[in-house]
Amino acid sequence: MFEVLTVPAIIFGIIAFYNRESKSSEKIGKEIYIAFAISFVIGTVFAYLRSFTGLVNKAWYSITVLSFELPVMVLFILILIISFKKKNLINSKLFLVVSTLFLFLLNSYISPTVMMFLPDFPKGEVGVFSTAVLFKLLGFLIGLILLIVLMCGFYAVCIRHKEKSLKVKFILILLILLVTHAFGLIQPLFIRRIIPFSSTLFKIIMFVVNNSYMFIYLTLIVAITIPISVWYHSYYMNQPYSNPAEHRKIRAEARRRKRWSSVMIVIFLLSVVNLTAVKAYDEREIELSEVEEASIEGTDIFIPLEMVDDGNLHRFHHMAEDGKVEVRFIVIKKSANSYGIGLDACEI
Repeated sequence: MFEVLTVPAIIFGIIAFYNRESKSSEKIGKEIYIAFAISFVIGTVFAYLRSFTGLVNKAWYSITVLSFELPVMVLFILILIISFKKKNLINSKLFLVVSTLFLFLLNSYISPTVMMFLPDFPKGEVGVFSTAVLFKLLGFLIGLILLIVLMCGFYAVCIRHKEKSLKVKFILILLILLVTHAFGLIQPLFIRRIIPFSSTLFKIIMFVVNNSYMFIYLTLIVAITIPISVWYHSYYMNQPYSNPAEHRKIRAEARRRKRWSSVMIVIFLLSVVNLTAVKAYDEREIELSEVEEASIEGTDIFIPLEMVDDGNLHRFHHMAEDGKVEVRFIVIKKSANSYGIGLDACEI
């Protein structure tokens, strides 16, 4: 979950900064809350239908959302670039509509993936109320809290960052996201041959897919410069003051900048640990389950659903008629009404 939400959390915080109700106030406009709430509900409903009914297809949902999100993202980036010359464009209704629509589509795209984590917690465990499920839930909640702090932290440090430099960094973050989401749309279209086959395009897709974490790290490298810059400039707040009260106010603001920047840097370090050490531990090689026996009647193999309803991967085998060739296959329950079946012969 953390790798899915880290980049969106950063973007949400920066968009919230740009869409404050008043540019001299720290109150976020209600449009942000409404867009976030509606997209979260859409994602939750989709996750429920996908996990428990099988009535919807995640690939086509992603294709549909990305088909709208990518043009909006391009328009959003163009508006940010134009705003270097036309500064009042940031305060316009056009910027508010485009940025809010982009946030809505981005959250609609990622929220189903996040919500589908929850039904997976009990899979492979003895029951819902087990220690393993509790640890998974605690990990989920801790990760969610860190992401909320990350989003609020970026909102806080962006208020104290230099405008032009922040805009450049935000555009770079959006361009990195644009590349990953563009290939997130191209890949399923390419697989379904809606986009004609091309060996060059295939190699590019494979590079992007196999190096997805590289794009997350690139985003983190750009984003970490925001709190570092705020932390650095907090030591050089030499504004003039006419009395001790104004001086205390300047010093208090410097302390606030140091605190928020320090919190952000710590969370970034935790993010890197999560994406490296924790991920490596979570994805460590798991010992294969024993081969199970299935009933054979003529040319058919029968497996009772009760044998594979626990969410674990089950391995079966069948000897061909000559008694020399062993055919292995795997079965796993993916959701309430969906089973995955395949030959245990893949070397990819």
